[in-house]
Amino acid sequence: MIKQFALGFLIFIGGMQTCDAKTITIYTWQDANGIMHYSQMMPEGIDFTTMDIREPTPPKVEKNIPQVKENAPSLLTDLDKQTQDNCKKSQENLRVLAEFDNIKLIDEQGNETLLTEADKVLHQQLAEKKVKLYCQAIL
Repeated sequence: MIKQFALGFLIFIGGMQTCDAKTITIYTWQDANGIMHYSQMMPEGIDFTTMDIREPTPPKVEKNIPQVKENAPSLLTDLDKQTQDNCKKSQENLRVLAEFDNIKLIDEQGNETLLTEADKVLHQQLAEKKVKLYCQAIL
């Protein structure tokens, strides 16, 4: 197990020497139990050997900034449009909840449910919060 680790470590170090890098010193020693140790800090009071290895530099990242066409809609414009749409929908929901007594709610499967008075109050509170959120963001 220890020999496999040491072999893997040496292969790793050998591969690192092919990169552009600065040199660092690794200290190695074997303890009384036969376990090999590797460290960048010099051990005190024991025999050790050193290896100089090259620390790899991080890869260079090219910054490819896409050119934006002047006529292309910006993300901010799209978000503004979504906010305006949400404001209008929220205001319409609030108006319907306030003006009508019997309101049917249709779920994604097409099932209709008549809102109870308690459900209607909850939906009105939610619509008011959405109006506050979306419509005040426009101002």
